[in-house]
Amino acid sequence: MMSGSGKIRTMIIEAIPAINELTASEKWILMSELWDSMATQQDGILVSDDHKLILDQCLVDHACDSSSGASWTEARSRIVGSA
Repeated sequence: MMSGSGKIRTMIIEAIPAINELTASEKWILMSELWDSMATQQDGILVSDDHKLILDQCLVDHACDSSSGASWTEARSRIVGSA
């Protein structure tokens, strides 16, 4: 096993080996579903100060030019559609 986040990834792959059988498109969909489920469980999610600064800067950038981004629906469509 690997240290840090690599160790966790290895443990999950060992616990759910079917993940390796998924296509790239299916893995993107799985990530989306996991992300959505995490959004409803916000307690216990720790965000470092460094990440907060990055997120704050992204919000400022988006406020300055709202056309620079894409909705999640558009982004997901491009990701899933390209696999």
